[in-house]
Amino acid sequence: MMREYLSLLVAVGGVKGTLAVCLAYAAGASAFGDFGAGTGGEAMDFARAASIGLAFAAPTAIYDALVMGVDWTARAEATNEAREEASGEVREASALERYFEPLSRYQEEETLNNPCRSMPFWMDASVALTARVADEMLERGVVLGLLAKWLADRAVEAGFEPYEVDAPAKAAAAFGVYLVLEARLRRVQRQTRVQAFRVERNKVTGKQKLVPVSEDDIKASAEKTKKPSLKFWEKKPDAAADDESSSPLSANEAPNVAETRAFENILRGKSVKDFLDGSRSRLLFVSQSLAFVVTGGVFAPIVGGYVADAMYIIHQRNTMTRFIERALGDAAPARGAGPPDPDTVRRAQAAAFKNMLARKKRRMGRDVVDAMRRDPSISRDVNVLFQDVVRKVKRVKDIDESTAVDEVLLAVNDFAADDAADDDAADDDSGVSYAERMRAALRRVSEDMDAIELARAESPPSADDDDPN
Repeated sequence: MMREYLSLLVAVGGVKGTLAVCLAYAAGASAFGDFGAGTGGEAMDFARAASIGLAFAAPTAIYDALVMGVDWTARAEATNEAREEASGEVREASALERYFEPLSRYQEEETLNNPCRSMPFWMDASVALTARVADEMLERGVVLGLLAKWLADRAVEAGFEPYEVDAPAKAAAAFGVYLVLEARLRRVQRQTRVQAFRVERNKVTGKQKLVPVSEDDIKASAEKTKKPSLKFWEKKPDAAADDESSSPLSANEAPNVAETRAFENILRGKSVKDFLDGSRSRLLFVSQSLAFVVTGGVFAPIVGGYVADAMYIIHQRNTMTRFIERALGDAAPARGAGPPDPDTVRRAQAAAFKNMLARKKRRMGRDVVDAMRRDPSISRDVNVLFQDVVRKVKRVKDIDESTAVDEVLLAVNDFAADDAADDDAADDDSGVSYAERMRAALRRVSEDMDAIELARAESPPSADDDDPN
């Protein structure tokens, strides 16, 4: 652990600090800027400078407390449970509730990406202090300091007095660097933009290619087709009633409800991450630069920035504790046992992934049952048959209900898709509805389960069963 700790100190502080010292030496300035001098060249009041730095860092600390301090995972889980009404129908989430899960994922990602997550707090705090001092040396002491000095010299040459241009030159330099930061953030967002594609076959050559699809086209097509979440739940379009020219995508190309929802969740998570990362970078830069301009030195930005960093570390460690306790349950280490070791973090990540898959299976089952209940073309006997088959699969395969629902859905989807392909190959407009296909597929699944039970009953007991040992 000590080797990783020293490597982090060199990586976060040594490189930037060395670069700041070299650039300042080449320019004949100090890497700490006017560390002991205030505006106008008088001696700095360190207590006043520290209070100013803390005041300007307060918005960043409040922002971090809202994003990282709130247990968004608990709110997301409570919302998912509340959405399941007593009657079993699932209500739509509100506009605010849709962002609980993206905020929860962002919180966990920021916590798991902390390279000091398995180190003691003092190591994490010292790495943050080294990084903060190096950042202020390079960004405020060298870049802003030298740029402000150059602008002040140009202003003096234009006839202004030196004491008149000191603070304005620093403010102008900070504004110029902010424009560079804004351009960089926007470029990164464009480079990591999420793009959906559809496969298109060339009618002449038969080759397939990926064609970009806009978010508006996906939503408009999904709204028009109103496809349920299972592929085989598709009525044949009526040529007289369905005008494909009004839809951006054809019926075969349009996404179903589940695909549209998945894409919207990806976009929402990406937008949340971009907004939170960009907002904190902008807020921290503005607050640190204002502290630099007001006090005239880097001491205030160092104090305020480090306090905000330390509070962020505390939020990360609290989030890590909640994440491990929620994933491992009783197997989680006690809170007073110190930072989690890498093996505990890996086990918690694996358990959290399994829990996520289980939640998705339960949600998929609820969505399918809810769609069956809402669709008037699906009769009550299909609902009853579906539930009977799920219970039979659960009993025969000795699995839990969510896994049984998942297996029935996959099996029914495969069977019904094969039937639909046979109908298309025969080019016979038989008028078979997807409800009838689902009924036939469920019966085939039930027959398969009966065959498994019959085979078990007819198979002779093995030698291992007779062996008492």
